[in-house]
Amino acid sequence: MKRTRRFKAVLLVTLLAIGGAGCGGTGPVLTTPGNPVPVAELFPTALLAEPIKLRAGYTHTTQPFEVTSPVAVWEVSLGVVRRDEMIPFKRFFCLVFPREGQLRASKLVEKRCPDDEPGIHIRWELLRSDGTAISEFTYDALKQNTSSQFGHNVLIGLGAFTKQAAGQYRLRVTVLRDFPELDITNPHILIDKPFFRRR
Repeated sequence: MKRTRRFKAVLLVTLLAIGGAGCGGTGPVLTTPGNPVPVAELFPTALLAEPIKLRAGYTHTTQPFEVTSPVAVWEVSLGVVRRDEMIPFKRFFCLVFPREGQLRASKLVEKRCPDDEPGIHIRWELLRSDGTAISEFTYDALKQNTSSQFGHNVLIGLGAFTKQAAGQYRLRVTVLRDFPELDITNPHILIDKPFFRRR
């Protein structure tokens, strides 16, 4: 039985990695000047990937990005890089997976996660070029469930936006809870097409 569960876990991670790699990029990935993280390699399907700090009160406003069609659907995600040599997979799983997802998927890691994990808590606002906020979303991993994609990197869904007129926008991100445990995973805020709608 344990061997079967391990096989399913390996298969799931492998399929997610292959699925992400095979979708093709959306072009050059926008990022902050001087960012040492190879975002085009780690987040190849992202429109934008910019580093952030997971500290309560930290605010980051991205550079402008272009929405070309009002029917486009864009997902906002927190992208982190797996560091298996520094954070064992079981620990990493507990850090990044939503609390409700941990309970449902606890058989995957064959243990329950501790109750004292800080949990991701982030708010983002979609800004017009004049700075007006036109859409926003708050995600709290201790209270909400979300989608996560595991591969060489991990994408944690933070909500999506669509039906925006073509033009330039920015994203303003505010971190609402300290999460220093993820410092070594190079956290980035991403704008990407949802996993099943990348083409």
